[in-house]
Amino acid sequence: MDSVNLICLASTVVIAIVSSVLVTLSKAQAPSGRATKVEPFESDNAQWYFDASMDIYCRKTGKAPDSLTEDDAEIIYGWASTHMAMFLTWAIMRGEAGTVHVEDEPQALQKVRLREMTGTEFLSRYCDCRLWKEDFSQDILPFVQQYYMQYLVDYPKFARGTLGKEEFSFPFSWEDYDAVQKFLDGKYARWKKKSGKGAG
Repeated sequence: MDSVNLICLASTVVIAIVSSVLVTLSKAQAPSGRATKVEPFESDNAQWYFDASMDIYCRKTGKAPDSLTEDDAEIIYGWASTHMAMFLTWAIMRGEAGTVHVEDEPQALQKVRLREMTGTEFLSRYCDCRLWKEDFSQDILPFVQQYYMQYLVDYPKFARGTLGKEEFSFPFSWEDYDAVQKFLDGKYARWKKKSGKGAG
């Protein structure tokens, strides 16, 4: 596992605890039975889901958390970032990667489009296991900012209902991506129609 993932692993516990507290507080503050405003996208980070993915991994493999190896951690990070990799791959396939990637990693983008590199590999190598607004083109960014946080709500339901899998429990695969692509294409088309931007 590379140094980036080792650094990610070292800070996982602290970040996961903070994230858990923030999620708990947000749920506690939301009035029961009332719709809450979805905040615009700012960033996403595989570290935030590492513990949830690790619990599933340990349950599936029978391993104890304190016995996990670096190879185990790498697998867990892959599972924790699958939803992010799916979304970023969707943007890449549409030619909507951010300028930073178009200028710095054109060959890697092409490998993703040719399915020679998975979205998880791209996310790990070039995005530090994170998503930022800069990872998306200016054309697609309005949709990302308005929909991504809702995507975090929709994706677990989609994973269970369509893929038949538990969130944070599986790696990126092109078969699963094809299903996610159709799902996101539909969301994007509806967003464009609603926002008056034409068909998507």
